[in-house]
Amino acid sequence: MRGIFNDEARIQRWLDVEAALALEQAKLGMIPTAAAEEIAAKSKFDAIDMDLVLHHLAV
Repeated sequence: MRGIFNDEARIQRWLDVEAALALEQAKLGMIPTAAAEEIAAKSKFDAIDMDLVLHHLAV
């Protein structure tokens, strides 16, 4: 159960939503398809510098 609600899983779900949103915006012509595909490809928790995120949250 903790694996579902830990920080990594929660942030990955946020990234999944952002990726899905970008792909749908591309289908509607709101953003370029290449941009949506790049967003989706890079929407991975491992690609995030969590120290940097936490630093900005602390400010």
